[in-house]
Amino acid sequence: MIFLMWLACPKAPVLPLAVDWSEQPHLPSPTAGTYALAPSDPPDRAIASVVSGKHYDASLAGAAAGLALRITAGEGNLTSPELRDAAFRAGWPYPVLAAQAWNGAANQPPPPGVEAWVRDVPVTASVGLVRARGEQETQLWLGLVSDPRLDIGIVPRQLPTGGTLSLPALPGTEIWVADPLGNLDHGTLDVPFTRTTDVEGEWLVEVRDARGPIASFPVYVGMVPPNLALLVPSQPPTNWQDADDLTVGLVEDLRNAYGMRMYGTDPLLDAALKASVDAPTFDTRAVALQVGVEPGSLWRWECRSATIEGCLDQILWDVRARPGLLVDHGVYARHVELNTKGVRILLMVAGL
Repeated sequence: MIFLMWLACPKAPVLPLAVDWSEQPHLPSPTAGTYALAPSDPPDRAIASVVSGKHYDASLAGAAAGLALRITAGEGNLTSPELRDAAFRAGWPYPVLAAQAWNGAANQPPPPGVEAWVRDVPVTASVGLVRARGEQETQLWLGLVSDPRLDIGIVPRQLPTGGTLSLPALPGTEIWVADPLGNLDHGTLDVPFTRTTDVEGEWLVEVRDARGPIASFPVYVGMVPPNLALLVPSQPPTNWQDADDLTVGLVEDLRNAYGMRMYGTDPLLDAALKASVDAPTFDTRAVALQVGVEPGSLWRWECRSATIEGCLDQILWDVRARPGLLVDHGVYARHVELNTKGVRILLMVAGL
């Protein structure tokens, strides 16, 4: 009887005592060939001792590994564009809810705050925690949290031209798909979705419901996923002119990256945008008639972020913005506003 009681005793408290903190960190792969949930046990025993009882996911931890490796190399940070890029590369298409990094000493238990942070991870959420050696006997601990509301299944990050993009039925949700030319498909996922990937380039997919985005991710057709790093945030501009110049330069970089010439400018469009800066509503049809284009060829986007790059990143990865971002010939107007929280940008594009 005593022997059976001993077997039934929980062993979790013993695990940290068995960890060799000097053991070299074991990082999951920061790249993956598919988007997928990957619940598993951590390959690093030190990490396993800290996340015991939580839902560890190898894909999410792969994103954390990619970020940790860049940070320890002095090349990265936890900005929203970098988080998004790392998640895509690791095959994690779901929104990342939290990211945190701690500096500690090599060969030692995690620094204060790591275990408390892990304890606060919601019971339904997935966690990706890694540690990576830095210079001068330092060690970086980095954690990500995400809480996928639905499982979109397994989706390849790369497909051949003429391949098939497939998603399972997810009743109550809708799907948006933008092809590399900016053409949009939109429908419900009450039944499985399939689409022939007949155009080479970057396709952008979003699954959402009434509560908002469930998953968003690019699929690369007939090409290897690029490493553009166009929107890695720099130091925030201290004056409006520098902010405006940076916005213009980044918009041009984005257009060039997708093989498009820079937008032209138009005084009518500029006046229409300025009139809408603080307007509570925006009448697309009225403005389109005012500037002389079809309503379906006019787009207006607004973003707010701590940095200009983070702001434009929101527009770049909004699937509904792709028709305007990828329009072959177009003119645009912009409004750049610095404030105590960072920047507010409005862009208006008219296709010609």
